[in-house]
Amino acid sequence: MRPIQRWRALRPVTASAILGLLAAAVPGTTAASSATAATVHYVAPNGSDSAAGTQAAPWASIARAQSAARPGDTVYLRGGTYAYTRANGDRSSRTARVDAITLNKSGTSGNPIRYWAHPGEGTPAGRAANVFRGCRAWWNADDGYDLISTYSPVTIEHSWSWRNGYVPGTTTPSGNGAGFKVGGFGAEYDPRAVKHTVRFSVAFLNKAAGFYSNHHPVANDYVNNTAYGNRPNFNMLGITSGGAAADRGTLRNNLAYNGTPTSNMTGSSSAYNSWDLGVPLSDAQFQSVSTSGWDAPRQAGGDLPVLPHLRPAANSSLIDKGTDVGLPYTGRAPDLGAFSPTAQAAAPHDRRT
Repeated sequence: MRPIQRWRALRPVTASAILGLLAAAVPGTTAASSATAATVHYVAPNGSDSAAGTQAAPWASIARAQSAARPGDTVYLRGGTYAYTRANGDRSSRTARVDAITLNKSGTSGNPIRYWAHPGEGTPAGRAANVFRGCRAWWNADDGYDLISTYSPVTIEHSWSWRNGYVPGTTTPSGNGAGFKVGGFGAEYDPRAVKHTVRFSVAFLNKAAGFYSNHHPVANDYVNNTAYGNRPNFNMLGITSGGAAADRGTLRNNLAYNGTPTSNMTGSSSAYNSWDLGVPLSDAQFQSVSTSGWDAPRQAGGDLPVLPHLRPAANSSLIDKGTDVGLPYTGRAPDLGAFSPTAQAAAPHDRRT
């Protein structure tokens, strides 16, 4: 049974991020297919769903293209940022499914429906194709976030994941229960594996690991994350080309408190994390360690709520204990974990790009 996801408020997403999801969802969207498209449609950020869907008069949304596409058709997405302001679903309950793009139409054998980035308008070199920013996932029957069998780089940032791996609303065990499952290919080595990044994110009270490499063949980046009460908080289990277990991960400025801090860490690149520095940890280091209220309403602009939970206290020894990793920070050095003591001080960490 597919777990029900709790989705964030609708925010702008890039064309390349959309394509990363579509490629995994639409049959026959690989370059290997050679069938001739029956009709070519166009979608652009400055388009209109009342237009003709041509290159000169593109539509504005994937949904409009999806409604018109037939087997053999091609839909080109022009480069840019697509702002979604409405969704499918009425949010009638906290477990309701709400999505902005629904792919409920398939092509046929030899005549798939293709969704392509417009030639010359793909992802710039060196940038992640898929970004999850400001998301929340909780009480899913399996994992919160799962990047298994993902062949393009994914960045997850400023996101929260808690109480996954249980029947929703209970503590009855269900699926795997990782907060962030970052890669892997079914416990097998795959030479096409890419590096993923999780940063400024929080995982707590998940049934299994808070942050889990899941037998990933390459070292993912974990930067400025907070893990609380997971089993364990960080698990860097990877795999070698020969299929043997190995430790894989690059970790900086992370915080693990309550529960088992780490596992499979010996061969990873781990420095300036709470367990490396021996920082004394107690509830007094935080403004609050409450695990309630994380599903509070978003701010007016759509950002996650500003909470005191797992945020360092003003005199916390977590402040200025990290190392510069090329991301904005305030103070003498980055703080440990996902949050700075105040919302103002955290603003550089919440910078939107």
